[in-house]
Amino acid sequence: MKKTKGFTLIEVLIVVGIIGLLASVILVGLNASRSKARDARRVTDLRQVQQGLELYYVKEGEYPNANSWSALESDLSSVGVDSLPTDPKRGGDSYQYEAGDDQQEYVLQATLEEDYEEGVGLMKDSFTDPDRKFSLPCGVSGSDSYYCVKF
Repeated sequence: MKKTKGFTLIEVLIVVGIIGLLASVILVGLNASRSKARDARRVTDLRQVQQGLELYYVKEGEYPNANSWSALESDLSSVGVDSLPTDPKRGGDSYQYEAGDDQQEYVLQATLEEDYEEGVGLMKDSFTDPDRKFSLPCGVSGSDSYYCVKF
């Protein structure tokens, strides 16, 4: 019999199994990083909308009385804001806006993917509404984390 050089089928299957296991571990860790990055983008998106709202206030003397994200986008088009950002994962009307009764204050809200602790890390800058002046939930509510900005 002639000896041939190479790997047996068992050796190849073991190596493929190990590579698959390592790849799955890496992808799980990467997925958590992606959701944190999307949460950071949500916070940045709200800050950008906040700048548009301030331009509107300077022009109109009050904040828009919009009841949806698309209505807010329509109102802000009068000050040169062509489009509002959408949620990086959910899209659509995932961000929320609510004006105060006298239209002299507002709150913007985004639902975050990760679970955060109240007043720590990303949530330390989030507006909380202990007086329940607005109907939008802000802060940590049950198993959900809501990031809010208010002016």
